[in-house]
Amino acid sequence: MKRLEKVLVVLILLGAIGSLLRIDYSNYIFLVGCTVISMLYFFFSFALFNDVKIRNITKPGSFKSIGRVIGSIGLGIALSIVIIGIQFKFFVLVGSDNMLNIGSTFLTIIGIVATIILIARNRQQPDFYLRVFKRLVPALLIGVISYITPGEYIIDIRYSDNPKLAELIKQSLHEPYDKELFNKIQKEKEKENSK
Repeated sequence: MKRLEKVLVVLILLGAIGSLLRIDYSNYIFLVGCTVISMLYFFFSFALFNDVKIRNITKPGSFKSIGRVIGSIGLGIALSIVIIGIQFKFFVLVGSDNMLNIGSTFLTIIGIVATIILIARNRQQPDFYLRVFKRLVPALLIGVISYITPGEYIIDIRYSDNPKLAELIKQSLHEPYDKELFNKIQKEKEKENSK
């Protein structure tokens, strides 16, 4: 992994832990980390996975094969979808399960294809496939775990010190347009913030 990726992964982990512990501004750290790494994979996966430095992207001969570039772009898009799905799931937003389902499915397909190609080529170019699997496997595992984790469970963890607020928020998941319920949640949050 490149240094920027490692920094972003640490930011994401710190933000997630801080957010679950309800430390101020942790949500923002998690949000920025997920968004930036998702954009990095979406826009620069073809260079990142082929170990090409950004300044060498336009130089002829930087990329070894068009197939690897296309595979890297597909992997970058799938990783980006999974990361944004994890982000949505963490904040219990609508659409998270769809993104996680689609992204995890693509990651699984890409993993199977990469394994078949690696075996068919007698394990040639192991560095490229190592870079692919180092990103694919953790993202797939975290994506699947996020997919099977109910949003209510995340709310219970985040608001474990205020079960009344947790129940109101869980109720709002099933009744998103109830203004009275929204007002109750706001009042409960104000009470909590005034403590």
